[in-house]
Amino acid sequence: MAQYRRNFQPSASEYNTSSNAYAYDWPQEQAIPQPRRRRRSVYQESKAERQERHVHVLKYICAAAVVFAGCFLCMSSVAAVSRQRVTNQDLNAQIIALKSQNHTIETELAEKIDLEYIEEQATTRLGMAEPQPYQIMYISVPKESYTVQYDVASAPEEEEEGFSLSSLLQIFE
Repeated sequence: MAQYRRNFQPSASEYNTSSNAYAYDWPQEQAIPQPRRRRRSVYQESKAERQERHVHVLKYICAAAVVFAGCFLCMSSVAAVSRQRVTNQDLNAQIIALKSQNHTIETELAEKIDLEYIEEQATTRLGMAEPQPYQIMYISVPKESYTVQYDVASAPEEEEEGFSLSSLLQIFE
């Protein structure tokens, strides 16, 4: 039958005028079989081939070790940063608690300071007395003193550093 179909050519009377095609089994080109390469066993490999294979395996192992070491370093650095962040948060919480405690103590001190009580204790217990008028010296402090701070609004404005024609002319003057 295959021989018949191979040489079969439809005649005019057998021509298909419908929309359905005949299912002909045309022969396909067969691939030319390639000779099989014999694979040598591990024992038949030459020494150079074995060494080359070992070098490739060693390269893969080294590459995997480098990738593993990089991942380990990355993970350890992330862990160290997060550990330091937790420590910083704990220290900030302690600072906030100490500042609150200081504020509370300062408030209590301000409430307990009684200037009349202090003056009474200074005069009775310590034997202190108010200074006499001849013991008081007045000092005049000049207006331009180190203690006087200048006002920010009246401070001279700093010029912006930038390139302009006037800055170029100032260089040549």
